[in-house]
Amino acid sequence: MPWRPTTNVIIKKGSGSSATAPNGVVGSTRAGQFIRDAINGTDSLDVIVMGDSNAGWVTNGASGMYFAYGYTCGLLNALGNLGARQYATSIIAGAIDNPTEVSIGVNSGYGPLGTGVGAVWPTTALTGEPGATGPASRLEHRVAQSDADAIALKANLGYSTQTDAQLGLGGSFGPILPRFMGFLWDAAFVPRDVLYTSGANKNDIRLSTISPIVTGQTQTPLQYRCVYGKFASGSGQFRPAAWSNFVAQVAPAFVPTSGGSANNWYATTSFNFNGPTVTNGVGANEMVVGWDNFNQGSPVTGPFACLWHSVIRRNTKGFAVNPYLLQGGAKTENILARMNGNAGILDSFLKEIKERQVEATGSGRALVWINIGINGNEAANTWTSNMNATIDKIIERWVAVGNDPNKLCFVISATHPAPGVAGWSAARTDTVSAAASVANTNASKGVTAVDIESYFTSGELLSDNSGGGSMYDPAGQAHLSTALNALNGYDAISAATVSALTRYI
Repeated sequence: MPWRPTTNVIIKKGSGSSATAPNGVVGSTRAGQFIRDAINGTDSLDVIVMGDSNAGWVTNGASGMYFAYGYTCGLLNALGNLGARQYATSIIAGAIDNPTEVSIGVNSGYGPLGTGVGAVWPTTALTGEPGATGPASRLEHRVAQSDADAIALKANLGYSTQTDAQLGLGGSFGPILPRFMGFLWDAAFVPRDVLYTSGANKNDIRLSTISPIVTGQTQTPLQYRCVYGKFASGSGQFRPAAWSNFVAQVAPAFVPTSGGSANNWYATTSFNFNGPTVTNGVGANEMVVGWDNFNQGSPVTGPFACLWHSVIRRNTKGFAVNPYLLQGGAKTENILARMNGNAGILDSFLKEIKERQVEATGSGRALVWINIGINGNEAANTWTSNMNATIDKIIERWVAVGNDPNKLCFVISATHPAPGVAGWSAARTDTVSAAASVANTNASKGVTAVDIESYFTSGELLSDNSGGGSMYDPAGQAHLSTALNALNGYDAISAATVSALTRYI
């Protein structure tokens, strides 16, 4: 399929058609084949994004909102512009540790939530948090309050909330849990025997009518999926719903949360519904969907915990981009600690990656995108050993939850060229070599390395050669520009990299 750029993407060297392997790409060809199949519609692909702040680069915006971009949105735009269809939202944390709203890829045609302009992130401003009243809360907050069900679920999932400092690692980033677009993962929680429902707390995924998974189609067949905690006892239950100003669609039956036992501490439920109404190609209303029933007469009964949730388009092959770890300031040792310490949280995420894709008619393929390096001059041998261990841990957990190792691949890269960041130019050369070594050594495991400088040098990032300005962030070179025009550095690098991978098969 030919490359179809938008005005928001600059095409540089190495991004045209070629019959030979492009420069800067080494290791396995699996990623290129997976991407091609997603573009051609012959199979699906979930991209899992991990790295430092460049993975999502959350910036503070107006009115208390946070705008998220980085490689998460760059990859969404790159795959969408190549002709792949977005089949699902990202898998979204049940709660996050910052009670605010986040707009993902604001004004971009795509976003991890698949909502287009002004995507609203589920917030943890649940009643029951400090300063509020009512029954709902976050799992970790209930643990702090000595809630027996919360403590048991946390223990049964087996994840660690040790910090980097407690592990003797650099940085002070808080618990070694996923950092979902920079905010710490948590689970939305309703205590035992409490009845809870609210349309105001935003325990939801919002679908605008310009969403790529809706694509202007009236009543698009969709499915809401919730990965929820299972408890050993209790009368907990919930009944998902989709709601708009015009109509409510409610799951046909309650889902019980009891029945948990050894190695059975989470499960997934699904609820089919129809997307927003569209008239003459124009959306009539936004739709929200989630687990708390939106005051539709069937409240949640605790104990209940939402670990992850998402929306897929039924009977559709395509792609989705899933931010799992955006850790500002992180090095490879911090990434590895989060893989080793996530336990049941990582397992539940990887299991759902495959299962929801298969539900939507894909085969269960995933690509793990890891970009890191600029935070401190870690030695090349340390970068290599930590990256090897991270890859092995993800493969181990992918297989442990019943997934096919041949349907998993990795794309690893060093942070973009940035001579304005002290020491990085010298360190980057060694890191690029280390990445190539990891890819070549692990090619049989589906690992590919990409050298960003093969497509954009620091000089080209500093000037787009058309007099338009820099593709670096205005505050410095540690990040790239998120401008909503051709100077968007994350879009440009993602486009060139994905294009190169499609030719490396």
